[in-house]
Amino acid sequence: MIATVEGGAPAPPARGGRVRSPIPTPPRRRRRAALRWVALLLLSTSIAAAAEARYVDYLYVEANEGDSSGGHVALRIGADAFHFQQEVGSLIRMRRDDADVFHFRYAMLGNRAIHESRIAVSDETYDLLRDGFTRRLLVQTAQYGRADVLQDDVDLLALWTQRVNADASVGIPVRAAGYFLPDGFPTVAPNPDRSPALLALAAAIAQSRSTTFIADRAASVRAALAAWRPAAVRAPAPPLTLDAYPYYASTASTDYRERIEALTALEVLAAAPGLRSGSFRTDAAPLDAHESAALVQFAGDLTAELVSLAASTRADFGYPLLLGMARLAAIEASLRSGRLVVLDAIAPDAPVAPLPDGAQRAAYLGALAAQVRPSTGEARGEFFAQPRFDEADYTQLETTTNRWLEVEEARQDNRPLRSERGMLLPARAAQRADLVAPPLAAAAARTELDVARAALAAHRARLAALYGYNLITRNCVSEVFSTIDAALAGESRQRLGGVVRTDTSLNFIPIVSSAAVARHYTTVGDVLRPSYRQLSLTALSASESTWRVKLRESTTLTSTIYHPGQRDSSFLFFTDGTVALRPLLGAANLLVGLADSALGLVTWPADQGTRLRAGLRGALFSLPELAFVNIRKGSMAWVEPAIVSRAVSPRSSSSSP
Repeated sequence: MIATVEGGAPAPPARGGRVRSPIPTPPRRRRRAALRWVALLLLSTSIAAAAEARYVDYLYVEANEGDSSGGHVALRIGADAFHFQQEVGSLIRMRRDDADVFHFRYAMLGNRAIHESRIAVSDETYDLLRDGFTRRLLVQTAQYGRADVLQDDVDLLALWTQRVNADASVGIPVRAAGYFLPDGFPTVAPNPDRSPALLALAAAIAQSRSTTFIADRAASVRAALAAWRPAAVRAPAPPLTLDAYPYYASTASTDYRERIEALTALEVLAAAPGLRSGSFRTDAAPLDAHESAALVQFAGDLTAELVSLAASTRADFGYPLLLGMARLAAIEASLRSGRLVVLDAIAPDAPVAPLPDGAQRAAYLGALAAQVRPSTGEARGEFFAQPRFDEADYTQLETTTNRWLEVEEARQDNRPLRSERGMLLPARAAQRADLVAPPLAAAAARTELDVARAALAAHRARLAALYGYNLITRNCVSEVFSTIDAALAGESRQRLGGVVRTDTSLNFIPIVSSAAVARHYTTVGDVLRPSYRQLSLTALSASESTWRVKLRESTTLTSTIYHPGQRDSSFLFFTDGTVALRPLLGAANLLVGLADSALGLVTWPADQGTRLRAGLRGALFSLPELAFVNIRKGSMAWVEPAIVSRAVSPRSSSSSP
């Protein structure tokens, strides 16, 4: 597993590691399609769950400074960990992480031990819990996603007000266009370096439709854009509830994005350019005859799908057509070079993992490469062993190859190591300068922008009313138990052995809630998953004297296993392993924090207050230590793969009590 910075990556992969193909299905009514999708998802998760033993796990994550400094909780159901996090704007939101990713983020990078309480459940209860948590996740995702779309409306209409002032920097990103075009492209011009694969695709479309089909459709899309006017949402926002899936009318930003992506895709199809330098990457391992033949077959299947897609009546065909053409060009490059070529699927602005310097950097990346390469080779072997594969399979191959090459390029070329979690779907954008649609009058542009801002504010107010965070009444603990009760329709006592209340007790505190689960639910076992530091200390003690290890690793100055996270506070002594000396060590940490704060006042102009904030946090988290309470444990900017490999995967033990 690649070490990453916490919280700086996209969502985890879908269950089973597969992603939905971006190529749209035939047109259907939006409401019916959405309901069918929800039903299929719930059904598929229930079927997958039926093959596993019937246990769910309540996870209590120990406290540490930073996010969830009072501790955190989650419910693991099968391979998924459901939990609630505080969002910007004092909102709380459900997250679903792969169980291994959750463990890595909190126990390894977060350096927090995780206490698991295993709860025995019936098949029916297991399915009700999984379906209930999944349903609530889908509802919340749609509700929070609406806020993102309304923000896009505000951004788009702000751009239209800039056009009134003839701002030459105005542009809009077009997803997947960056594989063919540079930023600031005004239109797609003919390219002398044309792609034979895209030329063949255009010829197949001409044969299927007509020789002027591509030009005619591009002209139609352009004409429609020339008559298009942006309009903010004026319809009253519908009420939001916890369990009712919302349906919304389309917005100006979505409509415009789909139109400009469609026009760009058709122009790229007509020009048939090759891939831009730097937008793809090549694996050094050569293709064998079988792999080449399999890619030829997949290219044929993909071409047939793109022929249909180019004539699709769906408005959102532009991005998948651009992505499909880029993949077709990458396969073409693979066959020409004899090596696997994939699109660079990691965003250029993806978070960069902090790495050590010098020899430590080389050793770390070497160990990481040794860990990643076998899984990449295994994924490649499984992919080409299939008699036939689709775009979801190809996405998986693309993802594993990208992760491997990212590590290799960081190791060999001294590049930054970009980190993104989950399955990668290539979407490298390029800014299009030609907006095609005409500008609005200044007064009209300002009016639409004001209406868009009002619609966004109204929706955010509804989100705050439904999901407003409160330290006591609505936090990560209370939301897990309220979702359990809703999923079981008030039958928690019959199905789990009891009920855990958070409104009339101290059970809203994470550590207290763990004890409440053991008292009230039918638990059949407890497991302690050690933190990264605990695992490292155990490994060191196996090869040298325990007293020597404890002495050396007790301070941040002499520790060999502590790699400070970017947001760690200033402190000297680790106090999580000692109780009797904790107040004395805490007093020393308090002095260190105060001293660093004073120094931070001097260095403020140079570091924008970074040292001052670290010192103040250090002093703050030293105060509980004076009363024998440890919160701060230090987080990890990066971890040693050899230590991570010692941790038992949560998934590997999810079927046993």
